[in-house]
Amino acid sequence: MNWQEQQIQSAWENGEVADKANPSKWRKDACGAWIAREHYDDPRSCFGWVIEEVDPNGAQAGANPINLRPCQWKNFGFRKDGKQACPVIANGGLNLDFSTIHG
Repeated sequence: MNWQEQQIQSAWENGEVADKANPSKWRKDACGAWIAREHYDDPRSCFGWVIEEVDPNGAQAGANPINLRPCQWKNFGFRKDGKQACPVIANGGLNLDFSTIHG
């Protein structure tokens, strides 16, 4: 989907504000992975992120700002047993990527 700047900013503002990090530049997604505001839609960056709809089929579906949140791009749409899984998580100021580990 092609998001407008206002929707991108709304999703960003729904991200987790982390202690001691500038919230206009850094946030965390629902998995706790670091994302950088300037790396929106950048899959080459470990801090890149996209917009995820919290409930794509619910009453708030669509571009409603309440339903939008930022998601580190590798965490986007990643499910295990029907629940969100988190292949990328934060460890200190870095992201750890477990998506390439096969169990």
